[in-house]
Amino acid sequence: GSGCRAGGGARPGRAGRGGRVVMRVVVRAGEDDTAAARWGAAEASALLDELRPGGWGAPAGGDACPAELVYGEVSAQGLAGVLRWIEAAEGTPQPADRAGHHKSLLWPHGAGVFWDLGSGAGAAVVLAALLRPFGFCGGVEVQPALHLAAEELGAAFTGRAAARLPFPAARLEFRCGDCCAPGGRPPTWAGADVVLVHATAFGARLLGNVARNAQHLRPGAWLVSVSKPLPGVGSGLFTLEGKEALPMEYGPAEVYFQRRSGRGAFDPEVLAFELEEAASDEALLRELLADWEDA
Repeated sequence: GSGCRAGGGARPGRAGRGGRVVMRVVVRAGEDDTAAARWGAAEASALLDELRPGGWGAPAGGDACPAELVYGEVSAQGLAGVLRWIEAAEGTPQPADRAGHHKSLLWPHGAGVFWDLGSGAGAAVVLAALLRPFGFCGGVEVQPALHLAAEELGAAFTGRAAARLPFPAARLEFRCGDCCAPGGRPPTWAGADVVLVHATAFGARLLGNVARNAQHLRPGAWLVSVSKPLPGVGSGLFTLEGKEALPMEYGPAEVYFQRRSGRGAFDPEVLAFELEEAASDEALLRELLADWEDA
């Protein structure tokens, strides 16, 4: 998704078009386990394409935006890989057929909570609801145009897809505003089991603000970042459980799997050191890109 811009924009929950939109999904009774086991990334991707015939990416006609708000999409295959990685790390059995379709047993129906920070037009939120029986899937997006597109996609999911899933569908919520809460308060996503951060274009300062807010996650919660690790591992706030290259809509990207530690404490000095290293890497990357463009 796009950047979530800590320190700017509206506060979480202050949405466009008259306030926060909460979509309560009407679901049918779950089908048998065989039907759920056959449901996988290909089916979720096809259904998402049906819900959003205009295809992937940001709405056309938008104004230029800062680099931290550049928009990118996770693919159905990539997000399915993220969820399978977490399930394997948790030691959760995954019934699968020969085609490799999986049914998650990690969270009981109605229990798991998924949040996407910088959720853009809502693709990752809806894909999470299409891929696994989460109880709740939410997204925070700072750009109003993308937030409105996410609302439309969520409404399409509610009206046209929820009843076609082989498991009870999640409740969806999209918020327009800053994903980071000010003043040390818990963010809106503090109760998440899985938090996705598409950090490809995130600067060091924004990553630091996300890390500060992530200290409010419960021990054991997963924070998955695309392209960049989250600062905070050095202070014991998180443990880096592993990384894997997974497909995104723009090509393969490194995905970092971090877990909230139960013993770590937030250490501003260690975090500042990690951010300084991240900023140095970011400056080097910008130099390399500039050299490449001049060549």
